[in-house]
Amino acid sequence: MTQSVKNRKTGGAAFLQGLYDFCSHCGRALFFAALSAAPLFAQEGERLPEAEVKAEKETAEHITREQMDERGDSDLWEAMRWIPGVTQSGGGQRDESAFTLRGSDATGVPVYVDGVPWIDPSRGQIDYTRFLTGDLESIDINKGYTSMLLGANNLGGAVIMRLAKPKKPFEAALKTSWDFDGGGYAGNLQSFSAGTRLNLFYAKATFQWRDVDHWRLPESFIAHSDDEPGETPGNNGNPQDSGNRLWSGSRDLKISAIFGVTPFEPLDIWVTYSYSDADKGFNPPAVAGRINIGGVDQANYRVWEWPYLRRHTATVNSALKTDTLQANLMGYFDKFDNRLNTYPVFGGNPGCGNNAWNAYLNNVYRVSDYDDWTAGLNLDGAYSFLEIHKISAAFQWRRTDHQVFSGKINNENPEHKDKYRDEHENEDIFFAGLEYAIDPFKPLNAVIGFGLDIFSPNELWKKNSNGSITDTVTDNLFIPQWSAALFYDLSEKHELHISYAKKNRFPTIFERTSATNTGTNKPNLGLKPVESHNLEFGYKGFFLERININTSVYYNFVYNLITQIQINDPPYNTMRDNVNKTAFYGFEGAMELYLNDYFSVGGAFGTQFYELAHSEEKYVVLGNMPELSCNAYMVIMPFAGIDTKFFENIKIIPRFEYVGSRYNSSYVKDAEKVLLPSYVLTHIKLSCDITKYAALSFAINNIFDELYELQQYFPQAGRSFNLTLEAKY
Repeated sequence: MTQSVKNRKTGGAAFLQGLYDFCSHCGRALFFAALSAAPLFAQEGERLPEAEVKAEKETAEHITREQMDERGDSDLWEAMRWIPGVTQSGGGQRDESAFTLRGSDATGVPVYVDGVPWIDPSRGQIDYTRFLTGDLESIDINKGYTSMLLGANNLGGAVIMRLAKPKKPFEAALKTSWDFDGGGYAGNLQSFSAGTRLNLFYAKATFQWRDVDHWRLPESFIAHSDDEPGETPGNNGNPQDSGNRLWSGSRDLKISAIFGVTPFEPLDIWVTYSYSDADKGFNPPAVAGRINIGGVDQANYRVWEWPYLRRHTATVNSALKTDTLQANLMGYFDKFDNRLNTYPVFGGNPGCGNNAWNAYLNNVYRVSDYDDWTAGLNLDGAYSFLEIHKISAAFQWRRTDHQVFSGKINNENPEHKDKYRDEHENEDIFFAGLEYAIDPFKPLNAVIGFGLDIFSPNELWKKNSNGSITDTVTDNLFIPQWSAALFYDLSEKHELHISYAKKNRFPTIFERTSATNTGTNKPNLGLKPVESHNLEFGYKGFFLERININTSVYYNFVYNLITQIQINDPPYNTMRDNVNKTAFYGFEGAMELYLNDYFSVGGAFGTQFYELAHSEEKYVVLGNMPELSCNAYMVIMPFAGIDTKFFENIKIIPRFEYVGSRYNSSYVKDAEKVLLPSYVLTHIKLSCDITKYAALSFAINNIFDELYELQQYFPQAGRSFNLTLEAKY
């Protein structure tokens, strides 16, 4: 599945190789699509919506509620996979679903829910599969250039999610979804929402529950024990066999509510509350390296589980909007609790291989509890004057508190006892920003912005692995950011834009307390903030009453990029460090083509390249950077305009994904480089309306049971089936 290489093609040669790989992988997918589209007829009909040119200019990718429902996206990670410039990652030691955007990982592309950062406060990111999206109105993905009103830490862009407010006097939605695979029943998703909007108030509540029993490996997967029959769990072997993925079950619960009052037309006051809880395990590598423990050579894997990742979020909001003035005020409190069980990792014994497996069988594990909270205040406003001018300002304050407690289960209780506290950090981030927009003449809109990010650490207390205590607070940091953008309307249906943004992000708590190459796990306090300069030129337009196009070329120059450094001499310690002067650049495009009532097609692609202009740690390649990735879909309506009596709006939707080859991780000059192969995934969905208020769909994911990896040794799910019933009123 993976291969080791000493050299790699670069530049144009590598890109052409990627195109060749893409074409060779897509043969059977295109053949399948041709069969699906064969019975269509040409006929004039409805049109795609025209490209929208707004008074409020933006460059974001926009995902609507309708798009999430049509694709069957149940969580944020699924919704993000279709966006050009986004590269997904998954598996690994924490079995987390993450992403990079134009070379920036999730620590530099924050996720907001109505202005509240949805993160693990210590690491600046979280498992994005855990965020269920059934209560959202929309998702916007900003790349590089973002409004100055968003605040600090938006290095490579931002993901902005908005909770859905009710629109009708009464509305309700019900969804029941069931998954199956070669192992039988695989899981289900249930959601229900109800809401009302009246003259003076509105309210809505949403309940979501997802129960994943397991997911199944592709049939072509060969277990390590098949090559080494004597290697069985507890006998120096890897526990993963063919069939169902070990510990792949998970549970997700999310409850959200919103209540608002509108005492008079320009004023809206509302409160929100959201509760989420997840229970998941760690998937061990399917094949792993060897490790010598006590003179015994055995498989190298850990066994971890998270019995809960629990979050309570409450906000108080107000918005005032008139023809010339708007003002928004929000306060929020977010409580995040996380328990990790590790087998066994105590008493000086490494939790790998036989030790981990036997500890799991004997239910012996160590507990690590995160006790985190975040509180914040956001204030922003805008004033329009003389018809062509608009000035906006924002102020934000956010305080983060992170504590870690550890202990031995069934022996000592670690919760909230100072004697078991391993770590405590507390810090403030302030932001002040100003933005000015002008329409000097009708087709042109210009926006400039300036902001100041302030990082103020209050406490950093850490118990190190060698028994020492670190109680050090670094100096405050003051980092400016600025941006400028021009939007030019060639006509009502065509727009050009060019933008520049200088953005920053501060090192996370986890990065600042990461291990050093001494192996003593001392805090890494010397990290510098990451800075990026993002330049983008783009076009969007509507052609021939049938074609929507959205394209962009980007160049991001990043200073002090923080990445994990692997030391190549035993014991292979890692640390976080700044890699200076790294450029990311590429071209992205998306298109929708409407042919007739029976057939429409769309897709998106992205190329991404990088250049390590200077690396203090002698890096030569960066990981998780496929030079070419793309996806495409068709919407086939074979019975458009025909009264089928029982079923209406019948759709057949084939969908394809291609991700090019990429390095598994970042490597220094003399390291053996592991290249993950490219892959193509093919899916199909059949949907129809069975009544005015209800719809039924059936989907097959990964039709050809493709064996692929997002990270070395961590294969992904094979073929699966989904049946969904949705009702809306």
